[in-house]
Amino acid sequence: MDPYMATLRGLRQGDPISPLLFVICMEYLSRLIRSMEDHPLFKFHPRCKKSKLTPMVFADDIILCCEGSFPSVYTMLKAFKLFSATSGLQISEQKSDFYTAGVSQEVIQRIKAATNFAHNKLFFRYLGLPVCARKIRVAECNGIIEKMCARIKVWSSRNLSYMARVTLVNSVLLSIHQYWAQMFILPKSVLKEIEKICRAFLWTGEWNSSKPGNVAWEHVCLPKQAKGVGFRQIQTWYVAEIAKYVWAISTKQNNLWVKLVHEVYVKDARWWDYEPPIDSCWYWKQICKVKSKLKLLYSEQEWNSLTKFSVQQVYKKLIGEQPAVHWDKLIWNRLVIPKHRVIGWLVMKQRLRTLDILVKIGVQALHSCHLCEQGIENHNHLFIQCKYSTQCLDLVRGWMGMKNQHSIFPRQMLFIMKSKRTGVKKRFMAAVFSGLVYQIWWVRNEAIWNHVVSKPEFIFRKLKQLIQQRIRLVLPHKITARDQLWIDSMLAAV
Repeated sequence: MDPYMATLRGLRQGDPISPLLFVICMEYLSRLIRSMEDHPLFKFHPRCKKSKLTPMVFADDIILCCEGSFPSVYTMLKAFKLFSATSGLQISEQKSDFYTAGVSQEVIQRIKAATNFAHNKLFFRYLGLPVCARKIRVAECNGIIEKMCARIKVWSSRNLSYMARVTLVNSVLLSIHQYWAQMFILPKSVLKEIEKICRAFLWTGEWNSSKPGNVAWEHVCLPKQAKGVGFRQIQTWYVAEIAKYVWAISTKQNNLWVKLVHEVYVKDARWWDYEPPIDSCWYWKQICKVKSKLKLLYSEQEWNSLTKFSVQQVYKKLIGEQPAVHWDKLIWNRLVIPKHRVIGWLVMKQRLRTLDILVKIGVQALHSCHLCEQGIENHNHLFIQCKYSTQCLDLVRGWMGMKNQHSIFPRQMLFIMKSKRTGVKKRFMAAVFSGLVYQIWWVRNEAIWNHVVSKPEFIFRKLKQLIQQRIRLVLPHKITARDQLWIDSMLAAV
């Protein structure tokens, strides 16, 4: 550009005009390669003839495809030299490689001599993902597992509650493999290993623990309204991710991959009834298997009528309808202190490690209650038929002005749900009773490990202070004046 514009210095990395200049240069390169396509010595890659695919460009990386013959490569190299002479951009020979399949050693040596590129074998990494012409191996997916383990090693140095682990599993660990899942069909053993790591971290805080969890993983991964925590079932979610490709082929989306699939595999066949040939690659067979699963849930007309694909909607269809419960909106409501939620959920499912359960699995010999020393410690006794728990419950009922006599936590939650109170009052009361259950469990653990039992009055004062802090922090601004007055009266008594 020097004859037309005087250039004094180059652009800094991140300069706003840099992407525009890059696009202009790549457009020129694309036109050069397009003009090269008519050259008598140049031939396309066998799978790229119809689509006339040669360059694939992303940022400063470029992949070129052609027939494995020296004239085709040499013609492409001449086009690049013209581009370099015009733009001033040079090929980095140290960072450039070429890959071949079914090419003689003589031709490979000629290409090496002409290009000065290194000759490598698949696989290679592009945009952080492995590119290969075969089924991806488990060892090549170690990067996902290593990332997850590295995160957990940092977290394991902290004393995290169950709810903190639930948040980290849901927002971090289950999302690490999503980038790969959108590009590759991962081996089942890798998906099972991811599940294993998430399960171990949830229940023990470590990545390599083999201890059994309080609740089976398939039940943990159910929606919250179906007694679960709301984690995604990794293998089912993965099927929903692959279903995106089935939908793209079915609706003939305007992208390069779909065009190649129709040219190479589907051709003139009807996609909904298509069966893959025996000699098809493993990836293509897996996509066709997912299509067979979807045919059990959707008709062809329903599937093709999806104007926009949603992984979430297909996932819900795959897991099917689950029996709903009445208490999920109380246990998981925002007014409940986060670390109280999982303990409340475990109590509703009766899956806390009470002494009667520990005796059954041979961990504990005695199962008498450490708080009252009069009954067998199980969920119904501890929450809240125990004399100690009953004293705490009476203090809470006096504070809340409740007269019901339910002495079991699940029945208490059912009573709150069916009462004629407003939604805000129900959520407030659920936060109080969830906090009470958590405090009773905390006192029970203190009695076992430190041989200390705090007085019910101390637990009650501590509970009221925690509830007051939480309510003032997260209480919605838009509530009725009557509800606001009632909550103020509750908090004034603290």
